Amino acid sequence: MPSLTNLDSPTTRHDRPAPSPSACSGEAEQPGDEANASQPAEPPLDAATPLNVLLPAATEGDRNALSQLLVRYERLARATARRVVQARLPIGSAEPLVEDITQEALVLAMRRLHQVRQPAAFPAWLQQLTRREARRMLRHQQRTPRPTATPPEPFAAAEPSADEELQAAVDRLPADEQVAITAHYFDGLSVREVADREGCSVGTLTKRLSRARDRLRRWLRS
Repeated sequence: MPSLTNLDSPTTRHDRPAPSPSACSGEAEQPGDEANASQPAEPPLDAATPLNVLLPAATEGDRNALSQLLVRYERLARATARRVVQARLPIGSAEPLVEDITQEALVLAMRRLHQVRQPAAFPAWLQQLTRREARRMLRHQQRTPRPTATPPEPFAAAEPSADEELQAAVDRLPADEQVAITAHYFDGLSVREVADREGCSVGTLTKRLSRARDRLRRWLRS
C-alpha cells in the first residue's frame, strides 16, 4: 500500500532496449523461410498486454486472456461492490457479501464480454455490472429470513488506519482513474506501461493520474 506522501508525479521508466537481431547463420535459406520471417509469432498475453488486444482475445474464449482480465480488474470490481454494500450494511458484516458479489460479477462479466463494443469502455462497464449485481444480491439478502441471534455487545469502533482511508478514497475514484492509480502506485507499473496496457497515450494517462491525485488529496484532507 503506497503511503499518502508518495502520491507525487509519476515517474516513467526507461524503455528496455530492444534485443539485437541475431547474426546470419550463413545457412542456405529454405523454401518458405522468407514467408515465415515476415509473420513473427504473436507475443504471449501477460500483465502488460494492451486492453485492446486482451479484451478481443478474451471475448473469443482465450483462457489466458480471460485469466489476465480477471486478475487485472478484480480489484476494481471488489471496490465497486464494497461501496454499494457498505452504504447498506454495517462494515463488519459487509465483507463476506462483498466477496460474493465480486465473484458473481466477474463470472457474469466473462460471460457477457461480447456486449462491450469498445475495449476502453470495459472498466466503466464492469463497474456498472457490479453495481447491478450488488443491488440484486442485497435485495435477495433482505428477502431471505435470517435466524434470530443474540445482539452483540456494543463495542467502540476502531479508528481507520491511514492505509484504510487511502484505499477507501481510491475506491471512490472513477473507473479510469482508479485503474490508473492502482496500476501505477499499487502494482508498480510505469506510466508508459499503464498507458500501453489501457490503450491510451502517455499524456492521457498522466492527466488521469493528476486528476486522481487531486481528488485523493482533497478527500483525504476533508
